[in-house]
Amino acid sequence: MEFQPLKGGKQKYKGSPDYGALQPSMALDTDDAGQTLMQVSADDETQKLYSFKVTYQDGSKRYFQGRVFGMPETADGADSMLMAAPTIEICTKPVKVAAA
Repeated sequence: MEFQPLKGGKQKYKGSPDYGALQPSMALDTDDAGQTLMQVSADDETQKLYSFKVTYQDGSKRYFQGRVFGMPETADGADSMLMAAPTIEICTKPVKVAAA
């Protein structure tokens, strides 16, 4: 956010934080408990926040709350796997935990 006073330099202020979004692509597995919960969140029409833990390949983790805005299924062709492409909007500041 910016403000230009009549005299002096432009003043700049921090605005509301935007923690971003995740759009992971995954092979659809209806027996996976995490994917089932993500689908529940996507289908939820309330504004309830859901808790997430993301584990990266190096073992570091991120904890946050957010909302899933859809979890469409995609298939590229006869020989491809059925995929899911959720959009997770991050609503709280992620807590970062370094790899052990």
